[in-house]
Amino acid sequence: MLKKIIKRDGKVVDFIPEKIQNAIFKAMLSVGKPDVKQAKELTKKVIEKLEESLKEKQIPTVEQVQDIVEQVLIEKGLSKVAKSYILYRQKRAEIRREKQQILNKKELDEIDKKFDINALQVLASRYLAKDINGRIVESPKELFERVAIHTTIPSILYDEKVFSKKKLKNKQKDEEINEKEFTGLKIGKYSLNQYHIEGLIRVYKRLNKEKHMKKSLSEIIKMIKKGQFNEYEKEIEDYFYLMTDKKFMPNTPVLVNFGRPLGMGMACFVLDIEDSLISIMETLKNAALIFKAGGGCGYNFSKLRPKGDYISTTNGRSSGPIAFMTLYDKMTEVIKQGGVRRGANMGILDSDHPDIEEFITAKKENKQLTNFNISVFLKEDFWNYYKKNKPYPLINPRDGKVWKYINPKALFNMIVYRGWESAEPGLLFDDNINKYNPLLKHFGKIYATNPCGEVVLYPNESCD
Repeated sequence: MLKKIIKRDGKVVDFIPEKIQNAIFKAMLSVGKPDVKQAKELTKKVIEKLEESLKEKQIPTVEQVQDIVEQVLIEKGLSKVAKSYILYRQKRAEIRREKQQILNKKELDEIDKKFDINALQVLASRYLAKDINGRIVESPKELFERVAIHTTIPSILYDEKVFSKKKLKNKQKDEEINEKEFTGLKIGKYSLNQYHIEGLIRVYKRLNKEKHMKKSLSEIIKMIKKGQFNEYEKEIEDYFYLMTDKKFMPNTPVLVNFGRPLGMGMACFVLDIEDSLISIMETLKNAALIFKAGGGCGYNFSKLRPKGDYISTTNGRSSGPIAFMTLYDKMTEVIKQGGVRRGANMGILDSDHPDIEEFITAKKENKQLTNFNISVFLKEDFWNYYKKNKPYPLINPRDGKVWKYINPKALFNMIVYRGWESAEPGLLFDDNINKYNPLLKHFGKIYATNPCGEVVLYPNESCD
């Protein structure tokens, strides 16, 4: 009785007769003659012929089984069904060859087979690791394993064996640990690579600084080596199959960075910008680093003084927020997100900023700020001026003084027209955002969103 079969990649797996029956039934169905009973009978005949053709203890290959299926179908006079089966087999062979070419592999594994050609092309072009010559050196299975391991590491450090929910009196002493101590670390059957270990150390240091760690890092390493965290193998597998069964797929930074040098998993950030050249350039630098790792940024530029305002340190005049936004725009053009896609920005300006009119028309005909979404942050008091048609004051953020007055209805009409013309700018409503802000009393108002505008965040917060 047949118990095993050799797959195309050389692996020996359980022989499942139902797979033959399903293939025959599908061929029947394709020619309009579905017959489950006959498919079962034909499957029995295939197995009989297969057993007759094999030597004692010989394990059949997939190709041998398929050859005999064709033979049985033809012998039974089912020429149309046989033709459909042969064409399907050829089509599958073509797909296998294309997948092998995409992934730079001689044989496909079970994970490669789960994803169609389009999905594998995306994985190959964006996410799989490549060598210096651009050749793929990582399989989808290896990608999802490194991501699953990286995702599970914090769970180990939050384990009650090493983590205290209440802050301890003292943190663990800082240690100098030899790199050799980290070699060979495994969680069950899963090996931790260099970047998993770096992630482990980062999380440990943060939790230890907050006085939550019961054990030193060297003690935790010894515990891992003794297999005291091997129960987390199941968590790694759960994450792995969530992804490979296509029930859940993490964002680009996770797929690109987990288990690799940068390690960043968050996709969207809000960064703060103060009214100084140092702050502007520091935020620019931080944004560049976020783009490098595959994230995007939202910023509210309203703290910057208006165009033409006095600068005491140079006796010069300010370039204004829109000019600095163009600087961020150029940086974004140069630095791709994680090396795989163009960066994303959300530029925001308060409705009472003196440069609001220039901001609203900044993306006219899409000639500038092409790497930005832009939105007007409509201040809560705007509607009072709008309803009463009173002149709306624009305030210089440098000194809090009124820069000038404008007609609120004309301003709103300008926003609406530009939104109709080019879908820019968007609108962020101060009253609604902060009405439902549960942290308002503790942290004050929220003034910004992530690049796509679906998550409101405080400065230096991120979302995934």
